[in-house]
Amino acid sequence: MRRPSDEETPGRLRSRTAADLFQTAMQVLAGLCLLGYFALLAHKASADIMALAGQYSGREFWIALGRHLIRNLGGG
Repeated sequence: MRRPSDEETPGRLRSRTAADLFQTAMQVLAGLCLLGYFALLAHKASADIMALAGQYSGREFWIALGRHLIRNLGGG
């Protein structure tokens, strides 16, 4: 019976080189950075919405929220 080559063996069974470990570490770091960035965006959005909710009520809030979203589409 023939032995499988390194390309045919599952990732866990294959010996990992320093380059493979570095790439995996960088992928984990990139994932954590993305997670942190999306958490920051969610926090900023909730703070902006709460500020608008404190200033406006009812239908005026939705109009102000729409105006705020349209005004900030360009990142301004």
